[in-house]
Amino acid sequence: MLEKYIDGRGELWYDWVEKFLELGWVRKHLSAGDFLFYTQDERSVGIEAKTVQDITSRLTDARRELAHLIDMVEIPILLIFGKWNRKSNDILLGGQDQLTWGRLWNIIQTFQDTGLRVQICTSREHALLRINQLFAYYQKGEHTSFLIERRAGGDRRIASLMCIPGVAKKLGKSLMDHFGTLHSISEATEEDLQGIPLIGLSKAKVIRDWFHREVPYR
Repeated sequence: MLEKYIDGRGELWYDWVEKFLELGWVRKHLSAGDFLFYTQDERSVGIEAKTVQDITSRLTDARRELAHLIDMVEIPILLIFGKWNRKSNDILLGGQDQLTWGRLWNIIQTFQDTGLRVQICTSREHALLRINQLFAYYQKGEHTSFLIERRAGGDRRIASLMCIPGVAKKLGKSLMDHFGTLHSISEATEEDLQGIPLIGLSKAKVIRDWFHREVPYR
């Protein structure tokens, strides 16, 4: 039987770990993400689960954590769950003040452009169901994702950098060759980034801002 792992640290799942253990999950410290399992062809799948409140109020931390997930697994998934309320003028409740549906979907689109697969759930109960459904889905040899080959020089991490304004495939490769991981790039200072050929002060600021600014590029 293929093993499936839950990290179970923090407040998100601490009182629900037993539910996952009953369903065959094994508790294990994970270097990235909240859940880890493998496809039928032994590709790694990592799931980072975040609440609506978490994703909208801690966007900077989320970008760095998700960059690390992309580094560590072959199929990275962001699962967002929680209460989705809307009041007048398209403004959402439960996140940052004046957060609109439009801006939230821009945030999600930005994550998808980095190579993440995004899942939306309505509650923690729904998330538990979906996580187990995803495990079952990836055990099928004919699953759709198995038929799709990622492009960008064969490296999804370079593809993720190409959604940053001004970063093309060649520069993305230079960044990966120099820093080694997306996580390292996300932690780099503007001075560190300027050590790469073709990166000046303005481009270094754009790259640094992409990982740290709270407002997504539109």
